Amino acid sequence: MSNILKLKATIEWAKVFEVNRDMKGPNGVWEGHGGATCIDALLDEENYQMLTESGSQKVSKGADDAGLHRVKFKRNWEANWGYGGAPQVVHADGEPWDIAVSGLIGNGSTAVIHLDIYEAKGLMGTRLDAVQVLNHVVYESEYTGGVRFEDLSGEVTKKAKPKVKDKAPANAEFVDDIPF
Repeated sequence: MSNILKLKATIEWAKVFEVNRDMKGPNGVWEGHGGATCIDALLDEENYQMLTESGSQKVSKGADDAGLHRVKFKRNWEANWGYGGAPQVVHADGEPWDIAVSGLIGNGSTAVIHLDIYEAKGLMGTRLDAVQVLNHVVYESEYTGGVRFEDLSGEVTKKAKPKVKDKAPANAEFVDDIPF
């Protein structure tokens, strides 16, 4: 039997779509298994208390200066017992998230995280089930995946034109012999 637990959190590192899922995981644990979707949740004391009372084995390493507990939730990409792939991601109004329209979810967004709390081998497992984004912070990255270039256009004085090879003279002879 499983229960759904809903926690309100500020979220970071929201890798909850196929295109941005974590393919390696800590120490490469998800390599070769299709990766996993995961999300870091910054939980206030009330929501962290709800998590611990659910029986979940997930814990934080203590609260930060703002009193928030960081907990990572994940969902395997390859199906485990029928549960795999991306979690459901929706807007505050429940409409499905379309990354082509709304983009990726940036750090500092707030969301309700739906967790599946289930019993497995005498322990309580915790699986990311869905994310309902309440306040979307647009994901922006300065890194483009290639070399980072500075704007040096102010230093250019004259653009060089490429030299064009002269056409062959009209009286040039061409050899049609192919040596094979």
